[in-house]
Amino acid sequence: MELRQLRHFVAVVEAGNLSVAASKTYLSQPALSRSIKNLETTLGVQLLERKARGVVPTEAGERLYTEAMFILSECGRVHEDMAAIESGQDSSVHLGIAPMFGAYVVDNAVGELRRNAPGIALRVTEVLYPELVDGVMKGTFDVAFTNFPFGNVPKGLSTETIYEVTSILAVGAQHPLARKRAVVPADFAGARWAILSHGHVSTVIEQFMMANGLPPPTDVVATNSLLLIRSLILNEGFISMMPAEVFGREAAAGTVKSLKVSTGPLHRPAGLLYRTRAQTRKSVEIVKDALRAACRRAKLALP
Repeated sequence: MELRQLRHFVAVVEAGNLSVAASKTYLSQPALSRSIKNLETTLGVQLLERKARGVVPTEAGERLYTEAMFILSECGRVHEDMAAIESGQDSSVHLGIAPMFGAYVVDNAVGELRRNAPGIALRVTEVLYPELVDGVMKGTFDVAFTNFPFGNVPKGLSTETIYEVTSILAVGAQHPLARKRAVVPADFAGARWAILSHGHVSTVIEQFMMANGLPPPTDVVATNSLLLIRSLILNEGFISMMPAEVFGREAAAGTVKSLKVSTGPLHRPAGLLYRTRAQTRKSVEIVKDALRAACRRAKLALP
């Protein structure tokens, strides 16, 4: 099995069409077909099957696609590490983070890393949970820091809980509900909601509202922007269920209030997400340790 064969296979899977993949890999279609056939012969399995609209991976092909992406990503990481060493640094680490942590925990960890491990070329990318899972599986991210949805992570990934996220029903200080001792179902008639645009978020909110005898959101603006959600809460009278940590500064200033419900805030685990069988690298372990330490400090800082 050769790296070029894996690249050819990945190109076909992503294009879903041999002709398009051949163009992208600068090969003739017969040459690309031979490369895929040789790979199938080497592995002893069928990787692709023809459908009316092109080619799709078999079950074995799906598995190989994920593994191939990881292998190719690791090869790319070797190049990044060599470039880092050439520029006087030790190695590179790509950290994926959930949106809420960009201004909480991770900023503290990055500050520590710059002070104590300046030789690590650190890259941080903020995406939602599904993209974090996909990135860790494929090796795009060396490790991710995120809150965990309810349920198991995909096979091949491991989690390490090192923090507990506290989610609240948040409103601006001028919202009529901000002055209530406790909310009741009638309070949510005509309520406008701003939530993160990911399936499990809306499910969690619905379950939380039902557990408190409150109606689930109906008038909803879904977005992947925490900045927009914050602005809608502060300036436009929206409600959102968000981690309290997101509104730390606003809560301290009194511009964001938490609605009182019978069950209290919702607590959810958060922490590290990484590939189970990935080779351990010292630089990645240093980044993990910095995140663990930042979580310990954040817990101590909570009121």
